[in-house]
Amino acid sequence: MTFLKIAFAAMIVVLLFSHGMAEKCFYNNRCPLNTDPSCDDRCKNMGFSSGKCLPPDPDDNYCCCY
Repeated sequence: MTFLKIAFAAMIVVLLFSHGMAEKCFYNNRCPLNTDPSCDDRCKNMGFSSGKCLPPDPDDNYCCCY
């Protein structure tokens, strides 16, 4: 019974984590979305290899660096 509880809890954590990743970036790999310089350039300046623009969010626009 304990194993099932642990497995269920782990599944919930994974689902929440993957859902959050799909919509937002972690704070330390986000930068505000501006047209100049591009997301890619801004991310490279932050030490990431590249970046992508995520669809505009109701709250804020941002780049996701990875």
